[in-house]
Amino acid sequence: MICKHCGAKIPEGSRFCIYCGKKLEDSLFVADDQTQIRQPVPTPSSQWAAESPEAQEAPYTAITDADDELITLRKHMKIGAILMGIYVFLTAGFIVYQMMCNKSLASEVTLLRQQNIQQAADIATLKEDTKNLKDDLSDAQTQTQNAQDEAAEAHQNLKKAQQAAQNANDVLDYILSW
Repeated sequence: MICKHCGAKIPEGSRFCIYCGKKLEDSLFVADDQTQIRQPVPTPSSQWAAESPEAQEAPYTAITDADDELITLRKHMKIGAILMGIYVFLTAGFIVYQMMCNKSLASEVTLLRQQNIQQAADIATLKEDTKNLKDDLSDAQTQTQNAQDEAAEAHQNLKKAQQAAQNANDVLDYILSW
């Protein structure tokens, strides 16, 4: 391909002329056989580059201010895209973290509610057991009191029987002593 701006021969498929730095459009370049190849017009930057050893390897790599701005803009766009990607990644991570925390908190709240329900059921069972034990204790105390009353009555009857036996012995001794 030939650049229409400076007439230099450039590689096929180039988007910018490596000699003059201008953007190539489909209408601005011609095939090699349609025009005579000219040497590029040296620019101050290309003359300076020609004096350096790096320039001897690639003598026509001058970049214009427009190309420099375009390169800087592309670098900034890449950096912006990377930063935007990082921002999206961190935001998504934060959202997932919050959802997991909320899910974890909801699980803990549900677990605590279940534990409270179980504890309330246990307390109700304990209250019922306590009431039953109090009733059993009251019954046992009543039975103990009845047993004590019966024992006291039996003791009284025993004393009466002993007294009657003593009286009977006394009467028998009296009768025998006669």
